Amino acid sequence: AETYYQRSMKHDAAAANNLSVALQNRYESTFDERHLSRALAALDASLRLSPDAPVTLSNRISVLGTKGT
Repeated sequence: AETYYQRSMKHDAAAANNLSVALQNRYESTFDERHLSRALAALDASLRLSPDAPVTLSNRISVLGTKGT
């Protein structure tokens, strides 16, 4: 699934958001900060395509909170 989302995220806001959720879940399993950084990048890509998406904005806030920024 991650590969599909990565391929699609440049033109599909939902795919980018879904990728971020998968990466957040991976972080929760591994505590590897790189997954949060990648999740944040995916959310930024999603917001470029759909700047007012409330779920994406909420997910971004969650990632930033987890990162402590």
